[in-house]
Amino acid sequence: MISWNVRGLNDPRKRLVVRNLLREWKCDVVCLQETKIASMNRQLVCSLWGCPYVDWAVLEADRTAGRYFAYVGQKGFG
Repeated sequence: MISWNVRGLNDPRKRLVVRNLLREWKCDVVCLQETKIASMNRQLVCSLWGCPYVDWAVLEADRTAGRYFAYVGQKGFG
């Protein structure tokens, strides 16, 4: 399990770095804080996770600009 304050994921280059690190760490549960992404969709989640077999949830930030996402996927990153 990984819990990480990513301090924004709007930059595609930063998302690539996050994806590569998640692949290297081979974790099954990922919690990302302060993503600052206004709208999360399946395509973006799968691009971060690297595998289509993922479920996710979002917790809206209260009076702040950040957001909290939790990903749960199956073993074996793509």
